Amino acid sequence: MLKYIYLELLKTKRRRFFSPLIIFFVVGLLWSSVLFVKEYPLPYSGDKIVILINDLTIINSMFSPLIIGIMCSNLFSLEHDNQTFKVLQTNGQSIENLFYAKTIFAFLIILIFGLFQFFYINLIAILFKIGDPIYLSFLYFIGYIIASLFLIILHLFISLKIRKQSVGIIISLIASFVGLVSGGMLPLYLKFIIPWQYFSLLSPIHREFKSNSFLYSINKNFNILVLCIFILIIIELIVINRRIRRLNLC
Repeated sequence: MLKYIYLELLKTKRRRFFSPLIIFFVVGLLWSSVLFVKEYPLPYSGDKIVILINDLTIINSMFSPLIIGIMCSNLFSLEHDNQTFKVLQTNGQSIENLFYAKTIFAFLIILIFGLFQFFYINLIAILFKIGDPIYLSFLYFIGYIIASLFLIILHLFISLKIRKQSVGIIISLIASFVGLVSGGMLPLYLKFIIPWQYFSLLSPIHREFKSNSFLYSINKNFNILVLCIFILIIIELIVINRRIRRLNLC
């Protein structure tokens, strides 16, 4: 498996694979920073770390589906463009191993992005003195990578099954638009059935609008929601693995 992952890294070096991912990620962090700076002077009785994390969650609901959609589409574009699936199978490389290698490779990239966001939260919290960030930023990190993993598996399967890689990107664009207009305020049941809203669903911060103002609180359902999505990931892997075995990509 390490060999396959290393091959994926070599493939990405031949293309501008990381540039759009880094650009969207940096733009997302800058946008989140602007939101927080605008909201920071507003009166709030509690620790403003909750506002920072909520702003970052809203931005993630917009940018992360797009980042994952572009990344997963690019990961399978080479095999589709060169029609190499038959060659891979002839050489004894199974489609399942190829899929899992790409999944792990994509997850490692998202893991790095998640760590950057973890340190970003802690840095802003220290600079603005808005409360102890360690616990909430760790919960945020867990929710981020769990939500990302579900989408990575889903988008990689879409990219594997559908030859036109623009389909996965279009889906992620629509999901990003939903994240933009909803602002993380969709009902819980809608967040649960729309995977691209999992970033908002698995946020450690709950926000609601009451009496003409936003109220922030700790998401009391965070642990059970993380467990539920983790179980869904296992089910997703089982179902997709069976589907991959039936695919005829040659």
